[in-house]
Amino acid sequence: MQKTINESDLLNASIDLILPQETRLRFSGDYESITAWRLLSRYISRYPHDLRVHAQRILLAVEDKLTDYLPGALQDLMIALSGKGKPFFTDLLEQAKPDLSEENYQHLLEQFDKNDHQNQCWKKGSILANGVCNGQTMITFDSAEEESGFASTLEEARAYIEYGQIEEARELLENDLLTNPYSNDIEEELLYLYQSLQNRNHLDIMTNKLQELGTELTPEWKQCLKNANSW
Repeated sequence: MQKTINESDLLNASIDLILPQETRLRFSGDYESITAWRLLSRYISRYPHDLRVHAQRILLAVEDKLTDYLPGALQDLMIALSGKGKPFFTDLLEQAKPDLSEENYQHLLEQFDKNDHQNQCWKKGSILANGVCNGQTMITFDSAEEESGFASTLEEARAYIEYGQIEEARELLENDLLTNPYSNDIEEELLYLYQSLQNRNHLDIMTNKLQELGTELTPEWKQCLKNANSW
């Protein structure tokens, strides 16, 4: 955001216009905490698989001391991940640890490892858990929700990059490009990552994989290979 948005603006503005512009995981301080929390929660209720917004919500709770809501925010991320992306989850959990009770910290860690979401009870701050305990099924996502609710591969990769999860971002982009070898946006982001890291090894491996698939290398890819000679 380039201009300050006050509480009144946030309350009256459309969430669809606000959140897509805020790509940073840590907000700049232009937001009133509770209002921002509510907007992020509303967004997650509509798009439960957007990892960037989950991270924003958790970090907002950590930095603005919305401590009571932290267990539920982490629980929502766990539900969205469904047993995948443990490094992403544990990094956020460690950042939140000073503001969590030892009981909540251990419970969240153990539940992720068990991937046993059906036996979890609702935690304060959660908007994805159904609040039922004792073996009752928690919220599930049908295929239509997954298709409309989860960010694109490119957006997910950028969220990983912004949070420092470089290897996860690289693997995600590489796998997507092998499936869709003529995706310009994915290729551009992956080449940017290679050049930023000056990672010749991964570039060469990916080049070989693309050629094995019969994919013609783009001029941009060839230029990156040429630039890699000076890395």
